[in-house]
Amino acid sequence: HQQIVAIILNDLDKLKDGAAIKVPLVDLVESKEKVRSALNRATRKAGRVVATASDATYLYIWNVNESS
Repeated sequence: HQQIVAIILNDLDKLKDGAAIKVPLVDLVESKEKVRSALNRATRKAGRVVATASDATYLYIWNVNESS
């Protein structure tokens, strides 16, 4: 899951405000719970705030503006 987290963080750096990354769940090697957990550790370590949500098909990740 380290590789997918690195890709997600890189993609988050390029996102416009209000946009989310859509990761197809079928493309995840690990469970979405493991990816979320690893992402949470990485973003806390980097001092970033992100939010996640999911449905039956995708894991959505977006940057959170702390001033909101």
